[in-house]
Amino acid sequence: MAIPTEASFVPPTTKAEEGALDQESAALKAAGARILGGGGDLLDRMSRTAVEFSELVADPIRREGAESIAASRAAMQGALHGSIVTSVFAGHVRTFKTEIAALVADWNAAVANDFGVTSGIPAEIAAAGWAKLRQTDSAAGAVYETFKGHAATAGAQLRTGPTPANIQALMTAAGGAVPTWLAYNAFGTQALDAGAGSALAQQLIGALRNGGSLPPGLLQPLMDLAVRARDLQRSGGTLAPGESGFLSGFYGAMGDPALGPVPSQQDHLFALPSLIKHTDLDATQQAAVLAAVGGGLLALSDQRLNPGLGPGATAGTGPQFLPPSLRELVDSHLSGGPRPVSADADLPALAEMIRAADAHGLADMQAGTALSAALTMELAGTGVHANDPGDADAMTLLNASTRNIDANAGILDGTIQHAAFGADTDEYVLRGLFGHRWTDGGATAGRLIDWIPAASTDPNTAGQAARAALGLIDTMTDETGPHAFGTSAYTFFTDGYGRVDVDLGNQQYLSFQDAPIGAANPEIARAMGRTAAMYLDVFAQEPVAGRGNGPTGFTGDAPGFYLDVDTRTKFFELVMGDARAAHELGSTVYAEIMADAAGLHDESLGTADASGLAARSGSLLGYLNVGFDRVHQDAQGDMTTEQQRDAHHASWTRSAAAITKEIVQEAPFVRGLSKAGQILVREGFELLKWGPGYAEVMKTWPYGDAVMTEQQSTPVDPMFHEFALETSHGIVEDMHRTGKLSLEDIAAHEEGLVVRDKATQAILRMRTAQELLGTFEQPAGGAVFGPGEAKTALERLFGSGTELDQKYRTYVEWFQLHRTDVQQG
Repeated sequence: MAIPTEASFVPPTTKAEEGALDQESAALKAAGARILGGGGDLLDRMSRTAVEFSELVADPIRREGAESIAASRAAMQGALHGSIVTSVFAGHVRTFKTEIAALVADWNAAVANDFGVTSGIPAEIAAAGWAKLRQTDSAAGAVYETFKGHAATAGAQLRTGPTPANIQALMTAAGGAVPTWLAYNAFGTQALDAGAGSALAQQLIGALRNGGSLPPGLLQPLMDLAVRARDLQRSGGTLAPGESGFLSGFYGAMGDPALGPVPSQQDHLFALPSLIKHTDLDATQQAAVLAAVGGGLLALSDQRLNPGLGPGATAGTGPQFLPPSLRELVDSHLSGGPRPVSADADLPALAEMIRAADAHGLADMQAGTALSAALTMELAGTGVHANDPGDADAMTLLNASTRNIDANAGILDGTIQHAAFGADTDEYVLRGLFGHRWTDGGATAGRLIDWIPAASTDPNTAGQAARAALGLIDTMTDETGPHAFGTSAYTFFTDGYGRVDVDLGNQQYLSFQDAPIGAANPEIARAMGRTAAMYLDVFAQEPVAGRGNGPTGFTGDAPGFYLDVDTRTKFFELVMGDARAAHELGSTVYAEIMADAAGLHDESLGTADASGLAARSGSLLGYLNVGFDRVHQDAQGDMTTEQQRDAHHASWTRSAAAITKEIVQEAPFVRGLSKAGQILVREGFELLKWGPGYAEVMKTWPYGDAVMTEQQSTPVDPMFHEFALETSHGIVEDMHRTGKLSLEDIAAHEEGLVVRDKATQAILRMRTAQELLGTFEQPAGGAVFGPGEAKTALERLFGSGTELDQKYRTYVEWFQLHRTDVQQG
């Protein structure tokens, strides 16, 4: 028997040239672009995101109308389909030639090595050689048959054109021959439908159950669709029916119990984070899969994106197209069904998927209103933190659920109700979320309300914001009986957090035995304070005729609701539990008061207007004082309540002066805002410059060594005197700004009110109110000039007995009167 040689193996060949095929594919692709009247960049755009096909065609084609666009689309589809099929086949040619070359190399190496026979006996070498040849011929035949199959498929695809089956086959071909959005844009919704979604889910489930290989890009179509859904949430619009169907098909299969149980009684959707760890994907690839599934689930839950799926969420039921386990969770809150037995395991899994989605560019993607509301209610439940000591999963889910403003507003205004708590749903949620002492200080829980200030300035959402604000304020300050939760909400939020020690900085501390919300969750108190700041007009209202001091509720008048005096004070008290929240609200109140006072020189304002403004201003400061005193009366610290209050008032005034100065110098578009809007613009720039550090603010308080002694306290009200100085200074400064007084006029009246250049003695500017609150010597050895002298000098500028003098004195007197009235209850 002859020994086989290299020539004994005759491998199969093909005349196909991959290079020529690539050139042909490129030519067909270019032809498709030319058909549209554009260049290749159009196809790149079609590959990246969803676009309307009619937007892609050139103007000459568009002008011919719908028939021309349809004909162009059909021609483009044919060219593009031919390009893709040819490109895919070129890849198969490369693979065939590579595999055959490997067999030839292996055969030649075997020949050179006597087929592994070391005895040197020809007969043994020949026998081994013929066995190896049969093995190699068989392997080559299998490669050739696979190649012929690809060639037949390509031929059939070219003959039949871009049918749905062909597009689907190309989408799942090795290497992902058709990008998801190219398939959607070029060939319509053929490539995305419920069947495709279900098939993708079953492919994923198969890999998960076997713990085997999972193609890294398998879920890219789902991720692309989640990104498109996020963009539609931003801009408005809906998914196409095929896209909604794709999501429904995918998650329907992932949640189908018929496909087999997994540990913890979960379906495959919520078992995904644990099962995927047993696949061959690395950590980065696993996170990408979780992101796609999490993002797609949020998209499916949003009825606004999927109007064709119905029935959607109603007052008593969750969206029926959600996966069964998630739908049961929604229904357990909104319609009273049983809570799913797998919920305790499902929620951490959902949190892991949402965290991955957030990290992959979907951090602002919203869940639907029903799912968002149900998750927020679930997180308000008493047992949600039992297995989550760091709050990580709870905060991830709450961050996602509170992105949906409609859900937040519905909970607060009572239009979305828990099946068990009904009209008390808002209190149930506020107690559950705000009553837990969060590791982030309540920043995530505060998202339930921190959208209100911005929404209140938008005409499209102002009504929604007002209803939510009223619900928040009314609920948290309620102490009427009977109480569905034992103690009243007001008592709970003012005394319900146990012992909390607060570090004020500068080695100053406060200890609360029964801490208020601001001490336990300062970020929530700050969100509440920002809400109050946007409705200062409501807090400052005179009692409405026929209503006395109540009741709280909507009036039908702008800005839409009324608060009784007790409610106003209580809400300010809730804010005052955190030093920064108190500082922000106090500074905002002072800034608005000063902005009002600075315009008293306007001839169109009469004495009655001045008294009205003063009544408003005095009431607001009275609420600040009472709220501050109440929240600190049980605290033990290094300062008395009065000392703390005086220190904070000094800080609020100083901060407000800086804010007000910036407001009146703002560009016209800012001046066109309401005062509250102007103040909000400046807060971020100014408030943190003037924090309520004890040592610093005491230096700004001019009456006594830091606070009044007992001997000084009887005849002197430092708050009144500082306010009077700030008010008179604001009026004079505004008169100078509007051209009614020059710097020379002011200097001639009182040199201590201006600053001169030391070298030239030129007048540079007015002294600021804060400078005038200090004590300094007049130039050239003049008399000592302190706050009292400054106040007197400013008041003399008005002219005794003039109308401006009368308005000013009316303003400061009414201010003190109303502040005292509120404090005395």
